[in-house]
Amino acid sequence: MTKKTEYPHAVRYVNFLLYSLSKGDGTPMVLRKSESLPKIEGADKDLEAPPLDHVINRLKSVAGLNPEPYAEPTRGTVSLTIGGKDCAVECLFDDSADCLCTLRMKG
Repeated sequence: MTKKTEYPHAVRYVNFLLYSLSKGDGTPMVLRKSESLPKIEGADKDLEAPPLDHVINRLKSVAGLNPEPYAEPTRGTVSLTIGGKDCAVECLFDDSADCLCTLRMKG
């Protein structure tokens, strides 16, 4: 297993991304190769979206998966606590498609 370098900018972006998802209306968030990463409301103005592959690798890591590309669609779960409340984000990664990652709050 090859260890990928984590970039602090991607770590910070993913933290804000997951927080934003937890405060949303339950609509899944889809990250696509063909689209820019979403701007995060409430994030620091200087927080620019890092490269997509860094964000995907970070999401895979926090979902307990190897950040290497997978031949088949792969699921993982990110467990976190926000404001004292336990939350879980279901992640579906598809490295072979335009839609690289679908994020959905569980429960």
